[in-house]
Amino acid sequence: SSRITQNITIRGANHTVVIDCSKTKTGPVLDFSGSKFCLSGLLFRNYSINQAIEDQTRLGVWYIQNSDLVQISNCILEDCQIHVTTHFDSPTSFININKTHKLIMNGITIQRMLVTVRQTRQSTSMVSTSAAIMFASAFYIEVSSSVFKENKILSGSKFVPGSILGLASTETFEAERGQIMTNCNFTDNYAITSVVQSYATPNATLKRCNFLRNTVIANVRQITGTLFLESNSNAVIEISDSNFKNNTGNGTAGAISAYNVWSLTIKANFESNVAISGDGGAIRAKMVQRMSIIGSNFTNNTADSGGAVSSDDSGYIKFS
Repeated sequence: SSRITQNITIRGANHTVVIDCSKTKTGPVLDFSGSKFCLSGLLFRNYSINQAIEDQTRLGVWYIQNSDLVQISNCILEDCQIHVTTHFDSPTSFININKTHKLIMNGITIQRMLVTVRQTRQSTSMVSTSAAIMFASAFYIEVSSSVFKENKILSGSKFVPGSILGLASTETFEAERGQIMTNCNFTDNYAITSVVQSYATPNATLKRCNFLRNTVIANVRQITGTLFLESNSNAVIEISDSNFKNNTGNGTAGAISAYNVWSLTIKANFESNVAISGDGGAIRAKMVQRMSIIGSNFTNNTADSGGAVSSDDSGYIKFS
């Protein structure tokens, strides 16, 4: 375990930097706070932690915070596990990037990762227990040419939400803000509330991404989905040239859920997505003021209500 408080640059060629954890560990492997963090060419694998949390804490194996720039490229993370039991409100993720100005990720492969969190009582505070493979909070987030495959989020209690990838960005007056995701693949992942959750972003763009054979098991009937978009009501979100195929939501939408969004534009293909005991086989929208569906294809999507699209408490929907 290392604590670094200045700048750090780690580079490897063709994954020549290898961290292979053959024994069970406790605590973060990487704990960084500083102005700039750059990491490339890393293969990280076979890490396992089984821990009982005795206080309110954020648990992360990679914990990076308070940085102007975090840049991660051409890295592989695979075959790692986190198992946590807590009586408290303890957000848990393998990678936790927090209070960062700009995050850029390119060419990342995250596969066969497992996070299990069991909370013995329901949360009573604003900082609730949650689980994720990766959680990132920054003014600007860019994820490109990355693969998330065969990852799992499991919960031993009904209180814990969980996503494979959670992204949060906040309102600022700067021109460079929001989230951009391009050329990413999400395949055969298993999560509690969403595979990808985009939260509180002033704007977001998703291009040329594929969501294939993912499963979301919602603990209760709720507005979540394979891709879950939630904002502070003034967000402008665009999804284009993307594919959603054979995704399943239990108690939620099969592919996309959007909540409290000002403007949502979708150009994508939806095939054989299923909402089991839920609404919106392909898309569910709630409190979305403007939704435009352009040049999209809907084939064999099923749900209790709205096999293709379900909308409530929203403004207008335009199909073209």
